[in-house]
Amino acid sequence: MGGSTTGRRTSSVVIQTGENKLIADKLIANKLIALARAAIPECELDYASERQVDAENAFYDMALEYLTEPERESLERWLLKATVAEGVTETLRRIGIITS
Repeated sequence: MGGSTTGRRTSSVVIQTGENKLIADKLIANKLIALARAAIPECELDYASERQVDAENAFYDMALEYLTEPERESLERWLLKATVAEGVTETLRRIGIITS
């Protein structure tokens, strides 16, 4: 399967669009991973807490910048059926930070 070879530039990072996305800057990837970890509830009491909701919003605010509009719309539909952990993992997968 071939991906698009065109990309868009976000600060100093070139992100490939289409199937083969790449985030070249490890600092951004590390920041997204840290935000992802914080977004996942630590326990049942943490679910929907102010801390967890703020962390989840911060994660999606940053992560969605690396998807095209159609990709964001597809992800948003997918997220309706997912847990927080599933949604965070799928978002990282679609961006290209994690595989499988």
